[in-house]
Amino acid sequence: MTSVKLINHSSSTADWNKYKKIIVYSAEEPQKIKAFHKGMNDADYRLAKDTDPYEFERLLEIYAMECFSVEQCVERLYKIICKELGYAVDREKLTIALANVYNTKNFENKNLSKLFQISNVSLILDIIKIFCSIP
Repeated sequence: MTSVKLINHSSSTADWNKYKKIIVYSAEEPQKIKAFHKGMNDADYRLAKDTDPYEFERLLEIYAMECFSVEQCVERLYKIICKELGYAVDREKLTIALANVYNTKNFENKNLSKLFQISNVSLILDIIKIFCSIP
């Protein structure tokens, strides 16, 4: 699941989900931001607190397009299934399985296990549900 969290640069990001986007905002001048704070390394983007609201809206649009893109959704599913769970899977088969879930809206574990050929669907369920929320 890709979502956006706006955090203060002093906040801890240790527990933040790696499938979410982090935008760091700071009232400090860009040159004076504590660049060695561990939260800065976790950020996907840095934004000044006094930035134009349009800039923040633009970032949200970019991340929303990524979140609801078939290609990006399949890529996130691929990374989880192949790299984290260790299953071999073809991106084309993931696209077909995702289309099936999108059309049927059947999020039952048994159905997802069969379609994606994995036993632990909890790791991919949020990604699929967010994608399938598109009207």
